[in-house]
Amino acid sequence: MSITAGNNLRHLREALKLTLRDVESGSSEIAARHGNQEFFIPFSRLSEIETKGTVPSLYRIYTLAAIYQSDFGTICSWYGVNLNSIVDDTNVVEIPKTHRFGTAPRPDTLSLPLEVDPGFDVRRTMNLGRMIQSWGIVPLQFLPRLQRTPHTYAFLGTEDLTMYPLLMPGSFLQVDESRTQILREGWRLE
Repeated sequence: MSITAGNNLRHLREALKLTLRDVESGSSEIAARHGNQEFFIPFSRLSEIETKGTVPSLYRIYTLAAIYQSDFGTICSWYGVNLNSIVDDTNVVEIPKTHRFGTAPRPDTLSLPLEVDPGFDVRRTMNLGRMIQSWGIVPLQFLPRLQRTPHTYAFLGTEDLTMYPLLMPGSFLQVDESRTQILREGWRLE
């Protein structure tokens, strides 16, 4: 697979009419800009990447994507790493604490609800999963989980102050319905 990836990189470089030395020179500038020699690609290493199947580091893939003005995710996919799978792979370990979602590497290709039930009212709290009629590709992250997890998802209405200030109006909530007991300790406020 890495030899095929190397061939793809060589074809891309040649299509751009760049020499191995051109790439080396460009990578030197990128390394200097970032203050990190890991971005630098000597021409001899680039030759090994293209012809011997040597797998470049994350830094060098970045450098190649920048110099070739190519998509980082596409180059990664040539090495068998599909960045679009990150969203699906995020639920292999359950994180027990409340946390913010991280960023998806390619948020421009994720699904988001496109068509919502006409009865959807942002002022009221409701089960979001039941309000979505169709999904499509739009720029937002992690919301595809709404359609394939055992949790209930809800949108807290912009005028719903029932749990304020613990839950802010306009929040998206993930509800684990298997948790039915209130913790009796560990609370500092409210």
